[in-house]
Amino acid sequence: MFDRLNDICIFLDESGTTNRPTLNEDHDFAFGGILVNELDFTSMRRLSDALAVTVGNRDFKYRDVQRSSAARTRFIDAMNETNVEAVAIYVPGGSLLEEKRRAIAEMEDLGSDDDGGTAQAAQELQADKAGTSIRYYIEMLAAAFLQLSAVRRQRFTLFWDRRSDLDTVLSGCINWQDLVAPTPLHRHSDVDFGGRAEGEAIALTRVAGVVAGDVCQFFRNHLSRIEAHLPSKHRFDVFPEPFDANEVMAAMKVADVWERLADANPNDAARDTCIIQGYFRSFAKSLMTFLTRDGRMVHLHVLSGRHFTLHQLPD
Repeated sequence: MFDRLNDICIFLDESGTTNRPTLNEDHDFAFGGILVNELDFTSMRRLSDALAVTVGNRDFKYRDVQRSSAARTRFIDAMNETNVEAVAIYVPGGSLLEEKRRAIAEMEDLGSDDDGGTAQAAQELQADKAGTSIRYYIEMLAAAFLQLSAVRRQRFTLFWDRRSDLDTVLSGCINWQDLVAPTPLHRHSDVDFGGRAEGEAIALTRVAGVVAGDVCQFFRNHLSRIEAHLPSKHRFDVFPEPFDANEVMAAMKVADVWERLADANPNDAARDTCIIQGYFRSFAKSLMTFLTRDGRMVHLHVLSGRHFTLHQLPD
């Protein structure tokens, strides 16, 4: 599993109202993951075992942890005491289609096109063909991992929780070189998109499921508040050349927000509050990525429990 000391394994699980993105505005979806090095693998396996005992369910779900103060505290402590990092991309219902529609409108405004590729994607999403929405979502997720691997010069191996449509999920990763174009990052990306978690790895996908569920709960509670800080459109005056990830992030910045990040009292059991305020420092590069309901892609950069910035991809 870990071939080299610097290798990272990423364990993934999904959460949301369904097991894939949909057009229904009342639905949402996210894959969440944990980035684990060899030294922290055992700690995460023990956390999974401890959560199972605490909530009385070997195959525990996010809601089991959410409704137990003891389980919340165990999870928060483990995330803060190890080098494990959390990752997630959240999409509300219909946002993938809206993202394509925004791109089409922008190309029409600029007098450019992509040979109809985006229009075709929008048609497929509108038709809600089986496997279409999850494939486009996974393309976004895969691109994020490829870029992170390149920036860090680390090898990632992904392990997915059990899904009957895993082959469809992995199809979104096949042409991975295209997912990081036009940046030069693909020259430094080293990602094995792997397959279904087996054996001890299954325990770690359950922990990933807690991250996925918590990110969904966070955005259900706070998306409207966050969206209020965003401009309706955002364009770069000049795209940073040569490509520099930090300069691109700086150019994307649209808001500096001094508010509490998430729900207070993250250790307290509840059916409708998230845990993120207790472990926000664990997110990789301090980022949470999401689509707004009208299709804008945004990175939320956490600076402290009461300070975050928003970085919106250009239209």
